[in-house]
Amino acid sequence: FNSYISESEDDAMKTKAQNEIAGAEMVNGMEERKDLFVENAGKNVNSKSSEYSPIAVGSQIMYFTSIKSDEVVEVSKSGEAHLARAYSSAKQGDGWSEPVELNQNINRPGFHVGNISASQDGQTLYFTRQKLEGNNLSESKLFVSNKDQGEWGPANELNGVNGDYISKQPAVGELYGGEVIFFVSNRPGGFGGYDIYYATNKGEGVFGEPVNLGNTINTSSDDETPYYVDGKLYFSTEGHPGLGGYDIFSSEWNGSSWSAPENMGKGFNSSLDDLYFTIDEKGANGFLTS
Repeated sequence: FNSYISESEDDAMKTKAQNEIAGAEMVNGMEERKDLFVENAGKNVNSKSSEYSPIAVGSQIMYFTSIKSDEVVEVSKSGEAHLARAYSSAKQGDGWSEPVELNQNINRPGFHVGNISASQDGQTLYFTRQKLEGNNLSESKLFVSNKDQGEWGPANELNGVNGDYISKQPAVGELYGGEVIFFVSNRPGGFGGYDIYYATNKGEGVFGEPVNLGNTINTSSDDETPYYVDGKLYFSTEGHPGLGGYDIFSSEWNGSSWSAPENMGKGFNSSLDDLYFTIDEKGANGFLTS
């Protein structure tokens, strides 16, 4: 890496090489966390397909996404059997109940559905609807649905957030005393690739102009999967020094700015890509997807 840095004229690639050096130096003195216990969510939730982007509402309900297909899933094929669907599962003793597919107001035919986030009272659901061309994400927009007599009502696009670009991975949070939605987008004006933004909830499904979180958080690489709780933002990126691939970082909000992102260390992060992290509202349980 040092040899590359001394000879390269590509500033972006030199920055990546410097990050690799910083990550390798950081890992040498990093100890495995002793207070972290990783436990499989069990056979009711997990299957031979991939289950991903889990979110806890309180300590009793978990939402997640999966392509639960009995067939081999080929990205060149289409059809409902090859679409990602959103599910819910309830806490049941030491495990989780058999998942229930959300209704067609959420799981609309013809679209992949995922990246669910919920309001603190569990009555509002934010999520993405996406389309693929081959293995490439060609369309992704944010939607919101409210509960009506125990069922999820019609979903509407988030006004002021979607456009002719990719918007994905919504996460409910709070800034300046009001509710906001953090989300990821490749909209013009960012620092490169996907950046994390927030938009203020003005009520009635209307959101303010999206605001980039700035270059303390965002990098020239892809910055993704935001999750906010108790004044702290968790997200994943390759753009800050890490253990390899995407690592999970945290940053604290002091009321006016974000702290320098902190790598969450071994146990959360590895030499593989580590993308999703959420915790329940009591702070008692975490959900991690690598």
